[in-house]
Amino acid sequence: MKRLLLFFSFLILTFFSAIAGTFVTVDGTQFSRNGRPYYYIGANLWYAPWLAADGVGDGRTRLVRELDLLQQSGVSNLRVPVKLAQDSLPSLPADSLLAGLDFLLQEMGKREMTAVLCLSDSAQDEAAFRHLATVLLQRRNTFTDIPYANDPVIMAWELGEDVVPRADETTADFVKRLSEMAAFVKQLDARHLVAVGTSGLVSFRNEELAYETLQNNLNIDYLTVQLWPDRWNWVTRGRVFEDLPNVYLQTSEFLSREERFARRAGKPVVIESLSYPRDKYFLAPSSSVNCRTSFFRSVFDRIVRSSREADIWAGAVFCGWGGYGRFTGSHWQPGNDYLSERPDEVQGTHSVYATDSLTLQLLKTSAAALQP
Repeated sequence: MKRLLLFFSFLILTFFSAIAGTFVTVDGTQFSRNGRPYYYIGANLWYAPWLAADGVGDGRTRLVRELDLLQQSGVSNLRVPVKLAQDSLPSLPADSLLAGLDFLLQEMGKREMTAVLCLSDSAQDEAAFRHLATVLLQRRNTFTDIPYANDPVIMAWELGEDVVPRADETTADFVKRLSEMAAFVKQLDARHLVAVGTSGLVSFRNEELAYETLQNNLNIDYLTVQLWPDRWNWVTRGRVFEDLPNVYLQTSEFLSREERFARRAGKPVVIESLSYPRDKYFLAPSSSVNCRTSFFRSVFDRIVRSSREADIWAGAVFCGWGGYGRFTGSHWQPGNDYLSERPDEVQGTHSVYATDSLTLQLLKTSAAALQP
């Protein structure tokens, strides 16, 4: 009997050791998964929980197709916002969206993908943040029966999608608030990574001391930056091709500065929300994407070099995936397909469609070059 108990104890320990091995962890300035360095190409996919939500048409059929194509294109990580408020666009019941998230995580697990779940705009409100974090971290997936806190498909929790100080908030108070939020998540879930979700130094009003203070916080496992050339006026609407040299220069200076901070913090850094408009600032899927693909290549090459040198640039996540969505005009209307842009944004500006073969091939070759 004693031997039998020891045998079952061994099996249990082996099982949980195997599960633990699939979690993404931080090893110095690198990510690690399954005992190997983990560098990745990822995609922002805000609409995934909406597609898979309970009782919403045949969205799950489209989501499965999207995940299959993303997997075939080498995308192994998805950055997904979680938003339960009734003012969400489009508005859906919280239970329905949570069921959609359950389905997404199940399907990602089948494809060995990982997820960064952003606690969305709740980062601006501590009470809403704590409520959302508690709901998620105490949830059990209705499809897999795995508690979220024990699910290795989830790579990390992000405190927000693009976190900045509130208008009435000093930068010091901003750092204090984010530090408390990170500690709260770690108290509920010590197994998953935590990131903040900022654009870099610019999110801290360019105050370096505040920025480094948060970067050095022990509850923050890795760092993030974002690249929005058009939003930051590095490229103008009528000069998508002509402004590329300036975009390359600005990007190089921006990432070099962020790299210095990351090296001092000694943590991996991920380029999130990597974007560039379609050629001539057109929106439709039939328009070319030569400039975008060139810009993406320059950034992905940095991640590839980093992987070969075991360096700190750990991943690049483009914004965003429009996939099989049908473009029906610059303004979203109820019943239209979801694209990478939110319903209140101009549709098609940054969407990578299933027909963008040039970009998809780049994703695939870059991801293949990241394999150890």
